[in-house]
Amino acid sequence: LVVTPEGVVNAEVLKNLLEVARILSADIAELAAKRRGDDDLRTLDHIVAEMRAEKNLSRLLWLDFDFNWALAGAAKNVVPRLLMNSVRGLLQKYTPYLETLWVSPGSITEGYEHVVEAVRSRDAERARGLLLWIWSSRHEGFVDSIGKKSRPPAAP
Repeated sequence: LVVTPEGVVNAEVLKNLLEVARILSADIAELAAKRRGDDDLRTLDHIVAEMRAEKNLSRLLWLDFDFNWALAGAAKNVVPRLLMNSVRGLLQKYTPYLETLWVSPGSITEGYEHVVEAVRSRDAERARGLLLWIWSSRHEGFVDSIGKKSRPPAAP
């Protein structure tokens, strides 16, 4: 639905998918801040550390997925993970497309460490707000870049 058999990305469907993810992720972050355990924090810290070190965009997308998977686990509600499983195949189709884009890896990972700190301090409102900010700012830019098929400037 998002990627045609010819490999063309339907930006409108992708935008709708990311919009729903934004809505759900904010509530998941809020629940995670209220319900998380110490093991959840260790997992989130580990994923954020991996994200900081990673430069490969396809790998960063999967780490982003892992982060949201771990956040859903910290929320102690199985349904978000069931929904995430339904998009796993889509990610496999669409990760190779990332290699055709010029996106700063830092722009993908920005803000996650603050989400973890909000979850750690059980600040549900901040965790929710940060996830809304991440999904709103970063993912809208991502959809725009897919529409433009952005590339780095040519070397002189």
